[in-house]
Amino acid sequence: MCIPVSVRSPQAVALDYAMGNYYYIVNGTDYEVCTVEVGVSNADDMAPSVLGAQASIIIYLYEWQDTNGDGECQTGSETLVAGFSQYDFQDGDPANAIFTIDLFNEDLEPCVQLKDDTKYILAVQYQEPAGITPQTAPLFLLMSGEFNYAATRLMTAPVDAGGLGQCTEAYGEFLNAGLADDILNNGAFNTGEVPVLRLNLTLVDGIEDEPLADDNKISILPNPVSDLLSVNMDFVQNMDQINIRISDITGKALLTQTLSGVQQTTWTHSVSDLANGSYFLYITTPQGVRTEKFVIQH
Repeated sequence: MCIPVSVRSPQAVALDYAMGNYYYIVNGTDYEVCTVEVGVSNADDMAPSVLGAQASIIIYLYEWQDTNGDGECQTGSETLVAGFSQYDFQDGDPANAIFTIDLFNEDLEPCVQLKDDTKYILAVQYQEPAGITPQTAPLFLLMSGEFNYAATRLMTAPVDAGGLGQCTEAYGEFLNAGLADDILNNGAFNTGEVPVLRLNLTLVDGIEDEPLADDNKISILPNPVSDLLSVNMDFVQNMDQINIRISDITGKALLTQTLSGVQQTTWTHSVSDLANGSYFLYITTPQGVRTEKFVIQH
């Protein structure tokens, strides 16, 4: 875990801003993101009892294609929102804390399946709560210098700006102070430090857990299925959490979902948008894993 070495304010006069970190994912189909970590220096100052209003942050996971090659992220034209969440600061939140926050995909389902060879920006957006008088409620994110990105910024900067001009974008932080436009500017701090904004990656392929005991009953109806897939689950004990994953025959994950507190239930999902063929259903529980094969036939 990174140790925050200092705290920065995005801009003293602009109390609405977004900050983010850049990630390049090589083998994304092997991973999903169910939670992110956000480091906040002054969460204790953001409490409702202190501000007299509810302060919140919105988390976005953007897929980014730098279509014009300028190294800046135009969120309106160059991104797709792959995941999002929100955290409302509460009384009792401590200072210098790292919050673990659930991430949801565009269908409001838990977890985001990552893609191969894809650029992502994990960004946190903050706007000062309405009604604050005087307007003096800045949010301070924790910063970390464990990984110094100064060298990549030197390679990215144009020659006429003192750089080498050898890269289209640098790993590091992004900032939009004031939210006057949709541009996240790269390398805004020029210190080698980046905000503590982390993706928690979970391996979704290559399941190696113990098989689920046979007295736990799981059945797929109908099979073949043309429209609505129904999965009947009857466990011998209550499962605190189960993970459901559907993949094609190549192992590519097509859907992931998490259920909590399950012993006997029927889970349904529309497969009308999937092509005819064979698929696999993985049910992962604290007691083991069950794999079932099913066929889609429209």
